[in-house]
Amino acid sequence: MNDAAVVEIVQKIASQLGTTAEHVWEIMVMQAHVSAIKSGIAVALSLFGFVAVVLLGRLSLVAYSLSENPDVSRSVRSEADCKTVVCGFGCIVVALFSLCTFLGCGGALIDAAFNPEYVALMELKAMVAAMVN
Repeated sequence: MNDAAVVEIVQKIASQLGTTAEHVWEIMVMQAHVSAIKSGIAVALSLFGFVAVVLLGRLSLVAYSLSENPDVSRSVRSEADCKTVVCGFGCIVVALFSLCTFLGCGGALIDAAFNPEYVALMELKAMVAAMVN
């Protein structure tokens, strides 16, 4: 698709919205900044998840050390074994979720924060492709 076709479609969108093409472009760039903020929040939550994994792992190790201690009663060791399994499973689930969130939003955060015009252009390209098809 050539530049003239893209400009024509942007002008068509602008006319349908009752504004100018430049105004549509400014709004798309501002929306890229909003996307950067949303991605930043998701990355921060995923980092919080990594902290939770460390804490759950520490709790799991403490419970495991109790379960291996022969001086502790059998009921306490049994309870510690259960906590070890639950904390270990929790670590795996939270780590996978945090990793997927971090990988999914990290690139979007960098793109939208440092090059919002590129993000706006890619959004426009997707809109053009949808309108043409």
